[in-house]
Amino acid sequence: MKARNRAVLSRILAMMLVLMLALGLSACGGSEKTETEQEPADEAAVAAEEADAAATEETGTEETEPEAAEEELAEAQFPLTVYEGNGVLFQVKGVEHGMFGYTWKAYLENNTDQSLRFTMDGTSICGMMCEPLWAETVEAGKKSNSDISWSDRTLERNGVTRVDNVEFGLRIQDNEDWSADPLVDEIVHVYPYGEENATVLTREPQEGDLVLFENDECRMTVLGWGEDSIWGFGLQVYLENLSDHNLMFAVNDASINGFMCDPFWASSVAAGKAEFSEMNWSDRKLEENGIETIEEIELPITVRDYDHFSQEPVIDETFTVTIE
Repeated sequence: MKARNRAVLSRILAMMLVLMLALGLSACGGSEKTETEQEPADEAAVAAEEADAAATEETGTEETEPEAAEEELAEAQFPLTVYEGNGVLFQVKGVEHGMFGYTWKAYLENNTDQSLRFTMDGTSICGMMCEPLWAETVEAGKKSNSDISWSDRTLERNGVTRVDNVEFGLRIQDNEDWSADPLVDEIVHVYPYGEENATVLTREPQEGDLVLFENDECRMTVLGWGEDSIWGFGLQVYLENLSDHNLMFAVNDASINGFMCDPFWASSVAAGKAEFSEMNWSDRKLEENGIETIEEIELPITVRDYDHFSQEPVIDETFTVTIE
């Protein structure tokens, strides 16, 4: 913004210079202008052009940038029909970047005779888990405009720079009887820029990774740790579901330096998807246990089939992370 202000100021100064020179020439009198008298005006014009060029160079943008941005936005194929059938309609009319981050402008229709609740579950963007925490109730015979938002923090953490590949479980059910079979319960895909332009993000192993466990179904890697300005101490992890079913990763009864300090952390990862996540311990919790320096974290971790919790867990072990 400061650069743009300097650019505007440069242009104003150049225009003032042209005006002052023009007034100076008219004050000299004479209806005919010699070649020498015209030179200052030419120099002023050149100065104005140079000021414009300098302003463009300083801001690092061209004047056509807004048009380019509009052209890129126009590539997105809105409105998009997410689901239509069974007396309901779910569309995405467009997107915007608002207070809560990247936002879908959703449009819902309930043409049935019952109150319906729309929810999204197991949402991934470009192959990375990014839940919007959204639900909307639409009464019988009514319509609704609804915002579905993903925080910039969530998208950035998962490396998402353009939302071009969204997959989620769409569930539409009787809002008065949640035990009844859902009207709609299926996986849907949304490709705002066309399926041919959809991307899938992947992460290659890096030096410094601490792989806690790995088998045919899942892998969990500690990427790093440090202070978080919002939540306190954070342990960054990368979760990968290598199976064909949904998994729930969870930590219970964790300890730090031998003191019970649970992060109350759990995360579900859809089949074949991955997620960047973070376990957090508040400064207050650490202070209550007299912990000034974190040396060792014990993490009892379980990984289970999300849809069949009664089955034997895929992982049920305690892992130790040494903080150096």
